[in-house]
Amino acid sequence: AELAHLARDRWDRLLLLVIPPVLMAVVAAMFSAGVIREIPVAVVAADHSTLSRAAIRNMEASPALRIAAMPLDLDAAWPLVRSGRVYSVAYLPRGLAGNALREPDAAIVYYNAAFQTVGAIAASAQADALTAAAQSRLQSLARDVGAPAVPLTLPAIQNTTVGNPQTNFELFLGGLVVPGILH
Repeated sequence: AELAHLARDRWDRLLLLVIPPVLMAVVAAMFSAGVIREIPVAVVAADHSTLSRAAIRNMEASPALRIAAMPLDLDAAWPLVRSGRVYSVAYLPRGLAGNALREPDAAIVYYNAAFQTVGAIAASAQADALTAAAQSRLQSLARDVGAPAVPLTLPAIQNTTVGNPQTNFELFLGGLVVPGILH
């Protein structure tokens, strides 16, 4: 009876045979890029030391990041995060070069948790750039004082969520689940 109905009703045939491949093509197109690249981020560089400049250079060299803005302070960065123009903000406070060796969270990376995947990737790439810059600074300081070549403990970069502190997956998955339910 179902096959006879499909043979008679062209709209049901369309829904059965055309819409699923079209939806699969849309989903495949969404993921065709593979790895997320050139995520727009911001850097608030209150410290103008060689360490902060090295961190910014590392961020610019990262294929995952694109520095879209360099606001003067955090207050100027929040509208960029709220509008979706950037997904994370690296804050390099004054005295970063000296404090990075003493304080475990001298630099802070804020990311927009409303966009969980992209925000976390951007924050991770920014933290990696900061860690690499700090590592070279620590090795340079160790050489200067004649310390033996031992593995150095790198400062931790504090990651803080912005915009979705409870990491609500309703917003994150809503765009994927609704089309599935409608289908």
